[in-house]
Amino acid sequence: MKKVKIDLMSTRELENLVAEIETELNTRKLKLEAIEELKIFAESKGIDLVDLMMEIGNHRGSILKTPSKVAVKYRDPSDPSKTWTGRGRTPLWISNEVSKGKNIEDFAV
Repeated sequence: MKKVKIDLMSTRELENLVAEIETELNTRKLKLEAIEELKIFAESKGIDLVDLMMEIGNHRGSILKTPSKVAVKYRDPSDPSKTWTGRGRTPLWISNEVSKGKNIEDFAV
Protein backbone atom coordinates (compact mmCIF):
# COMPACT_ATOMS: atom_id res chain seq x y z
CA MET A 1 0.00 0.00 0.00
CA LYS A 2 1.22 3.46 -0.89
CA LYS A 3 2.19 5.52 2.14
CA VAL A 4 1.03 9.12 1.99
CA LYS A 5 2.61 11.88 4.06
CA ILE A 6 -0.54 13.90 4.62
CA ASP A 7 1.22 16.42 6.83
CA LEU A 8 3.28 17.50 3.79
CA MET A 9 0.24 17.91 1.52
CA SER A 10 -1.40 21.21 0.64
CA THR A 11 -5.01 21.88 1.51
CA ARG A 12 -6.03 21.37 -2.13
CA GLU A 13 -4.14 18.06 -2.29
CA LEU A 14 -5.87 16.91 0.91
CA GLU A 15 -9.28 17.91 -0.50
CA ASN A 16 -8.53 15.99 -3.70
CA LEU A 17 -7.45 12.96 -1.69
CA VAL A 18 -10.66 13.08 0.36
CA ALA A 19 -12.70 13.30 -2.86
CA GLU A 20 -10.85 10.28 -4.32
CA ILE A 21 -11.43 8.30 -1.12
CA GLU A 22 -15.14 9.19 -1.10
CA THR A 23 -15.48 8.16 -4.74
CA GLU A 24 -13.75 4.84 -4.09
CA LEU A 25 -15.86 4.15 -1.01
CA ASN A 26 -19.08 4.92 -2.90
CA THR A 27 -18.03 2.62 -5.76
CA ARG A 28 -17.28 -0.20 -3.36
CA LYS A 29 -20.59 0.29 -1.54
CA LEU A 30 -22.49 0.20 -4.84
CA LYS A 31 -20.70 -3.00 -5.84
CA LEU A 32 -21.56 -4.64 -2.53
CA GLU A 33 -25.19 -3.58 -2.91
CA ALA A 34 -25.28 -4.97 -6.46
CA ILE A 35 -23.80 -8.28 -5.30
CA GLU A 36 -26.40 -8.53 -2.55
CA GLU A 37 -29.20 -7.78 -5.02
CA LEU A 38 -27.81 -10.40 -7.42
CA LYS A 39 -27.70 -12.97 -4.61
CA ILE A 40 -31.32 -12.29 -3.73
CA PHE A 41 -32.40 -12.45 -7.37
CA ALA A 42 -30.46 -15.68 -8.05
CA GLU A 43 -31.88 -17.28 -4.90
CA SER A 44 -35.40 -16.29 -5.95
CA LYS A 45 -34.79 -18.29 -9.14
CA GLY A 46 -33.30 -21.21 -7.21
CA ILE A 47 -29.81 -20.58 -8.57
CA ASP A 48 -26.58 -20.36 -6.60
CA LEU A 49 -24.84 -17.06 -7.44
CA VAL A 50 -21.38 -18.65 -7.51
CA ASP A 51 -22.61 -21.29 -9.98
CA LEU A 52 -24.20 -18.55 -12.09
CA MET A 53 -20.99 -16.51 -12.16
CA MET A 54 -18.98 -19.59 -13.14
CA GLU A 55 -21.45 -20.24 -15.95
CA ILE A 56 -21.06 -16.67 -17.15
CA GLY A 57 -17.28 -17.13 -17.07
CA ASN A 58 -17.58 -20.30 -19.15
CA HIS A 59 -19.58 -18.45 -21.81
CA ARG A 60 -17.55 -15.29 -21.73
CA GLY A 61 -15.50 -16.25 -24.77
CA SER A 62 -18.60 -16.88 -26.84
CA ILE A 63 -20.27 -13.69 -25.63
CA LEU A 64 -17.23 -11.53 -26.34
CA LYS A 65 -15.96 -13.33 -29.40
CA THR A 66 -13.93 -11.43 -31.91
CA PRO A 67 -15.59 -10.42 -35.15
CA SER A 68 -15.27 -12.87 -37.98
CA LYS A 69 -12.99 -12.09 -40.90
CA VAL A 70 -14.50 -10.60 -44.02
CA ALA A 71 -13.81 -12.24 -47.36
CA VAL A 72 -11.48 -10.54 -49.81
CA LYS A 73 -13.40 -8.87 -52.65
CA TYR A 74 -10.58 -7.18 -54.55
CA ARG A 75 -7.01 -8.20 -55.39
CA ASP A 76 -4.18 -6.36 -57.13
CA PRO A 77 -3.29 -8.46 -60.22
CA SER A 78 0.27 -7.11 -60.25
CA ASP A 79 0.79 -7.97 -56.55
CA PRO A 80 -1.60 -10.69 -55.26
CA SER A 81 -0.59 -9.96 -51.66
CA LYS A 82 -2.47 -6.65 -51.89
CA THR A 83 -6.12 -7.27 -51.12
CA TRP A 84 -9.17 -5.34 -49.98
CA THR A 85 -12.48 -6.48 -48.47
CA GLY A 86 -14.40 -3.52 -49.82
CA ARG A 87 -14.78 -2.10 -46.33
CA GLY A 88 -13.11 0.97 -44.96
CA ARG A 89 -10.89 3.34 -46.84
CA THR A 90 -10.09 2.46 -50.46
CA PRO A 91 -6.45 1.35 -50.74
CA LEU A 92 -4.09 3.52 -52.76
CA TRP A 93 -3.38 0.76 -55.27
CA ILE A 94 -7.07 0.73 -56.26
CA SER A 95 -7.48 4.53 -56.11
CA ASN A 96 -4.47 5.01 -58.38
CA GLU A 97 -5.74 2.51 -60.97
CA VAL A 98 -9.29 3.92 -60.91
CA SER A 99 -7.88 7.43 -61.45
CA LYS A 100 -6.10 6.04 -64.54
CA GLY A 101 -9.47 4.96 -65.95
CA LYS A 102 -9.76 1.35 -64.76
CA ASN A 103 -13.02 0.08 -63.23
CA ILE A 104 -12.98 -1.16 -59.64
CA GLU A 105 -14.63 -4.36 -60.84
CA ASP A 106 -11.45 -5.14 -62.79
CA PHE A 107 -9.95 -6.09 -59.42
CA ALA A 108 -12.86 -8.21 -58.17
CA VAL A 109 -11.94 -11.68 -56.93
